[in-house]
Amino acid sequence: MKLKNVLDNITECALLIVVFCLPFSKALIEVFSILAIFSWVLRQIVYREIKVSFNSFNLAVIFFMSMNFITVFWSINPEQTLEAFFSKTLEYLFLFFISCDVFKSKKNIKKLVSVILASAIFIGADGVFQYVSGRDFLRGYTLMKSGTLIRGCFFNSNCFAAWEVLLIPIIISLFVAQPFVGQKNRRTFFLAILSFGLLTYCLLLTDCRAAWLALMVAAFIVILYILTGARFKNKGITLTVLVFICCLVFVLIPDEVKDRFLSLGLLRSNKERLRIWKKAVFLLRETHFIGGGVNTFSLLRHKYNSVMEGTEYAHNSYLQMLVETGIAGLISFLTLLSVVYARIVKALQKERDMLLFGVAVGLSVFLFHALFDNHLYSVQLAVLFWMFLGIAYAMSVCIIEE
Repeated sequence: MKLKNVLDNITECALLIVVFCLPFSKALIEVFSILAIFSWVLRQIVYREIKVSFNSFNLAVIFFMSMNFITVFWSINPEQTLEAFFSKTLEYLFLFFISCDVFKSKKNIKKLVSVILASAIFIGADGVFQYVSGRDFLRGYTLMKSGTLIRGCFFNSNCFAAWEVLLIPIIISLFVAQPFVGQKNRRTFFLAILSFGLLTYCLLLTDCRAAWLALMVAAFIVILYILTGARFKNKGITLTVLVFICCLVFVLIPDEVKDRFLSLGLLRSNKERLRIWKKAVFLLRETHFIGGGVNTFSLLRHKYNSVMEGTEYAHNSYLQMLVETGIAGLISFLTLLSVVYARIVKALQKERDMLLFGVAVGLSVFLFHALFDNHLYSVQLAVLFWMFLGIAYAMSVCIIEE
């Protein structure tokens, strides 16, 4: 076997392991992320495959990277910002680039689908087990808030909910595409239904209202897409299955969860977030809208402790990005997103690929959910986001160039 094939296999396997292990092991994320980056970079160097073309995609990535790096020069802690830039920002961008490269192959996409389903069933079962027994079987984590909320193998219930919100639309897309066609598709169909039921049930038990709202937005978009898609021959069956599973899950959840769900907009936590966001805006003004430097929010919080007391994070990824990297940093992030989404839209106009649509919806509701928490600053969720952003771009390019 040629060295090139060996490096390709190492990169591919490392990425798939990261996707599977992402919910329960930060150590494995780091080890296999570094392995994927090392093997991919080595291949680029050995076979001289590095090609720099100044297209909109590369320019958007360079813009984002530059706006994060220059915050070193006015950071309140330049050493910490420089370390975070190389250990976090660059690592995420490498995973983004590598995912763009690896998942252009339909063969690798099929492997990814299998890993997603396996991970969803495994982690969903862990969440149900935690609710029943009081402790999950992967990390030994207990229930939160006096034993009423599940968090699975994540540090808290919000992170668990964010992971589910990105994956659920992808899983829905798997059984919407072509239900009951062929033995392999039938197996995928039933595994997707099982995954969807487990994750939706767990999501409701996290008591994460922002995630519930995000999932409702995703469901509306998916149903609209199905109803307007002429190529779907089993619209009635698909929608019936979706509605049946959602009703069954709602019946099975405890009464207190139902009450919280039905009073979505009347909770005190909404006012609490508004209070925290006002404090984050204060920090933005204090940094003169140019940011205090990558990974410096906690330092700024301590510096202005009299105002920021009781506020650990911004609870809004975009506000935190503004505080750390300034207006230019947020614009560079939104520019990169717009370039990727432009490709996705172009690909979907050419072919109504349900899996790509599912990934796009998953990313969109994840970004919506990030309005209410710091998901882009959690290692597990940041890796998840940047990898699937790269996967969406790769799938789009593959469809466009066919």
